[in-house]
Amino acid sequence: MPKLAGLTFEQAAAVPVAGFTALQALRDRAQVRSGQQVLINGAAGGVGTFAVQIAKAFGAEVTAVCSTRNVAMVRSLGADHVLKEFIEAGKVTPVIDRTYPLSETPAAMRYASGGHARGKVVITIPGTDR
Repeated sequence: MPKLAGLTFEQAAAVPVAGFTALQALRDRAQVRSGQQVLINGAAGGVGTFAVQIAKAFGAEVTAVCSTRNVAMVRSLGADHVLKEFIEAGKVTPVIDRTYPLSETPAAMRYASGGHARGKVVITIPGTDR
């Protein structure tokens, strides 16, 4: 695919997989139309950032789920609602299955990829505020 005008090479490299994945999910699978409500989980990720923008381009009302540090960025992409308010209001609570220290990252990865984790597996870094 030729590089689109107005994109850097780095931006163009992100489009084929992440951009098309989001487009296919919203246009072809979900058939998103103007006026519909769409929930984008992982809205700050590679596919999620495209999905927020594509859903808005289709005229949908977008609720985005992302970490607190990504709220402003996701809002800047056009999300109408972002999951921060739900957490602060106590309506949503992150579920943590297990935590592992940084030194045990391989064990954490094995556990997480085993398909049995309930909630998130978290790596802790010594000396950081918990």
